[in-house]
Amino acid sequence: MESVTTVPVPTPARLSQEAWERFIQAGFLACDAGLHSMATDLFSNLAKLRPDLPQLGIYQAMALLQSGRGDEAGELLAALRRKFPESQLAKAVFAVSHITDDPQESVRLFEAVLADGSERVAVDWARLFIDQARRDARPVRPNALPTEGVEFLRHFNQRR
Repeated sequence: MESVTTVPVPTPARLSQEAWERFIQAGFLACDAGLHSMATDLFSNLAKLRPDLPQLGIYQAMALLQSGRGDEAGELLAALRRKFPESQLAKAVFAVSHITDDPQESVRLFEAVLADGSERVAVDWARLFIDQARRDARPVRPNALPTEGVEFLRHFNQRR
């Protein structure tokens, strides 16, 4: 009987830094091409290889968000926040995913990320989205008419 050579399953110790970067790039390219399921699977498998890296789960959640699977992404991000409470990126991406649902909580999380300032990418996300969250968090006047802004602009233009 002939001996069969098996191909070793990649493990974190066997993957070079360049290989990790290529796999992550492939996931982002898959997202860009609209292949969200492929990206989600890739990031999920990478996260299984390196469960100590919150970024891989965050990238998976981002792919889920882009594919319209916000509920799954929210659950994954909440789990990542519990597992990695120190991850500012998990906090920032969670806040982005909840801007429409709970803008006040998003503002609070973004402000915490900015105050911490330890993760550059997380700070960039917070700066990018905090204004939107603040706008969405403003209370809406129940008796406001949709034309009030137009009336203000008309009044402002007449005064000049």
